[in-house]
Amino acid sequence: MNKEAKVTTENSIKPETNNGYLFGIIGSILGGLVASLPWIIMYVYVEMMWSFMAFLIGYGAFLGYKLFKGKMDIKVPYIIGIVSIIVIIFTTLYVIPALLIIKEGLTPSFEILSLLYSNTEFKSAIIKDLIFAVLFTVLGVSGIFKTLKNQAKNGEELTLKKTSKEENVSKEESKEEK
Repeated sequence: MNKEAKVTTENSIKPETNNGYLFGIIGSILGGLVASLPWIIMYVYVEMMWSFMAFLIGYGAFLGYKLFKGKMDIKVPYIIGIVSIIVIIFTTLYVIPALLIIKEGLTPSFEILSLLYSNTEFKSAIIKDLIFAVLFTVLGVSGIFKTLKNQAKNGEELTLKKTSKEENVSKEESKEEK
């Protein structure tokens, strides 16, 4: 190998590698679960459901996807949307009831969860909460989805920051609404 080729190779910047969709999805799930913690804590320990906090799950899912170096392309918004909804369903139907059981001094098991879900009042309350949580998650993720989809279409780096072009379109849309 000649000296010029060696210098060029040593000084070149390697493009950031990605791990494909699998690692990105794993990171997205973990990021969504971590981001759901404030929402879960509010629900279980403050006994308030702040559904608007569910948008954090979409944000956390995206950060987890990036952290695990998932493949960044047009499929990312769809992955983030689906993972966010799955995380909300899992946390609402399993994690929150399990924590409520622990709060009562019991050890959660499938038997106790089944007993809890056999209570009509609890079941209707948790389903109502799930509907609101999914609704707010969809609303929160829709903004993330739109931003990522536009960036992917334009070949830009996927971030959650609106580009100046998107900001101008948003301003024009709000003027037209008035």
